[in-house]
Amino acid sequence: MFLWCEGMTLSRVYFDTCCFIELAKGKFDKATYDNGAFLWHLETLLRASRIGKIQVCTSILTVAECNHAGDGDAGAKVQELLVGILTSGKGGVLLLATDIWTVERARDLRWKHSLNFKAVDAIHIASAIESGCDELITWDGIGSSKKSILSQAGALNAQGIKVRPPDKTTLIPQEYLQRDT
Repeated sequence: MFLWCEGMTLSRVYFDTCCFIELAKGKFDKATYDNGAFLWHLETLLRASRIGKIQVCTSILTVAECNHAGDGDAGAKVQELLVGILTSGKGGVLLLATDIWTVERARDLRWKHSLNFKAVDAIHIASAIESGCDELITWDGIGSSKKSILSQAGALNAQGIKVRPPDKTTLIPQEYLQRDT
């Protein structure tokens, strides 16, 4: 449920697919990135979104991409969790439609801006930009591929989207920052 007041502008954060798979892995005690280093940030952003402090967004493509919780686990409990987060309307996630403007922006990342991404990553980036997200959260390609989202974060900032791993987000509301250690 999203709370809305006239004239109110919520910060928007875009979750790449890896965020939802990581949440599922964490829930089912699967191996997570860096022993779960990002779970608190992801869970906190979703919690804040559920009560209307921020808005977590993702492309509708994420529904198709999010089909397991690591190790190919697509059992009933994993499916229930992913449906609960992504498509139930209660998970705190706004699903963004992929329209012609989004796919043209995805294409133009390469054609007009010489940025080269896998097609699905380009659609995620374009979705974040088109929907006015303040940040795109991912760790796609930390320390690796030239085609990864993070490796081109500086160039994407010039396109209007800040790309950050979860632990570098600036969108966690202040009242959540007093976390237990």
